[in-house]
Amino acid sequence: MTTFTVHHPHRVPAEILRNPDAIVFVRDGFAWRAYAFGLLWLFVKGLWLAALIYIAVFMAGILLSATLALPATLSAVLFIAGHIILGFEGNNLCRSRLKRQGCEEIGIVVASTL
Repeated sequence: MTTFTVHHPHRVPAEILRNPDAIVFVRDGFAWRAYAFGLLWLFVKGLWLAALIYIAVFMAGILLSATLALPATLSAVLFIAGHIILGFEGNNLCRSRLKRQGCEEIGIVVASTL
């Protein structure tokens, strides 16, 4: 079973019923697409600040790797570790974006599919 958090701009039940299309479900757990596609996933989800931080961190990693003459395998491991972290935190980034946009978490759903 998969857990989803449910978000809506209004917490009032009458408003939710009037505008059910505004309901957003965010899956809990590891975000495989964030892990696999990284920067592209951040842009698609509209996480612009996170995308800028992603670019800055990976550029710093590339510069540090080149400056310290790190082996290519170590650089690859660090790159993959960054993507694993993004995979674990990706859905939390989406939840924080929704919260900044004024959406509130109105519930939790446990189901086999969305």
